[in-house]
Parts: sequence; C-alpha cells; structure tokens
Amino acid sequence: MRSKKINNKITLIKQSLSNHGWKCDSYGHYQRIVIRRNKAETVRLKFGKVSMRYEVKYPYGWVRLMTAFYNEVQVSKSGLITGFKR
Repeated sequence: MRSKKINNKITLIKQSLSNHGWKCDSYGHYQRIVIRRNKAETVRLKFGKVSMRYEVKYPYGWVRLMTAFYNEVQVSKSGLITGFKR
C-alpha cells in the first residue's frame, strides 16, 4: 500500500501530464505521440507501485527507456518531470 505522500505526488504528476497533452488510456497509463528523427513515435508513462517507467512503442512492443522512483521524482512549475534514470 502506498503512503499518502506518494499518492499525492502521483496525483500531481498525472494532473501535470493531463495539462500538457498526455492522454490516459484504459489501463491508467499516460500516452502521447512525439516527433523524433522526423518520425512519429508513441511514448507512455506507466505507473507502478513504487516507480514509474518511460516507454516507447516499437513494432515488436513497448521498450522501457527510463525508470524513476516516486521519492526521486520532481515536477517543476512548467510541468517538467525530472528524476528518471536510464
């Protein structure tokens, strides 16, 4: 079970993502299409019990690029989320 502090941080992160164009899918993950190397890619943030993952969709499935524990995540006033590690 998550602590109240972690739940508040997750809520803050999700609100920030929604405000910046991310869409919540049916599983509770937040997805967005980004342009990289002149090509559109679907990326998502997947929320777990103690950490969140940044993943990219490729033809063969989702690939995890970065992970962050909730206690290391910071959300700036401009909506930038920091604390991810490769």
